[in-house]
Amino acid sequence: METADERMEREFLRTVRRFGKINVGPPVEGISHGEFAVLTALGRSRARGDGEVRVSALAQMVDSSPQALSRTLRSLEGKGLIERRPDPRDRRNTCVGLTEKAYDVMERGKRRMEQTISLVVEQMGKEDFRELILLLNRLIDVIQDIFSNQAERSGKDGENNSLTKRNEEDKDA
Repeated sequence: METADERMEREFLRTVRRFGKINVGPPVEGISHGEFAVLTALGRSRARGDGEVRVSALAQMVDSSPQALSRTLRSLEGKGLIERRPDPRDRRNTCVGLTEKAYDVMERGKRRMEQTISLVVEQMGKEDFRELILLLNRLIDVIQDIFSNQAERSGKDGENNSLTKRNEEDKDA
């Protein structure tokens, strides 16, 4: 017979799986979520006044391997959304910048996201939506603390936990 705690654990895992399976489609037709994340990171960088970004810095910004980012950049370049140039400060590096076409794509994606959030808030209600945000942030903090504590214990045993390191980096960001 299943205990109340076992049932709660099963329901939690089922809910997490369901959440992960939500398919909201691409933010903009013809642009993948990964591509949109790269465009957004480049847009934020430009808004801060950083201008073009080195590929190595962009890989860190979007938490991507250089190989995966290279494929994404090739795709975005083929769609006319980014331009790559040699870094004027160090020609061994490559910088990436947005094209005018990219700003239109990002604006359409932003409008779609705003519409989606608006519909969710309308159906859930503002109070429930605010509570959901608070609870999700609390859940993330609790899980990160658990992994952090496990890493400290395993670090004493000489083990290496890359997930924990990544979570700690996310907290610093």
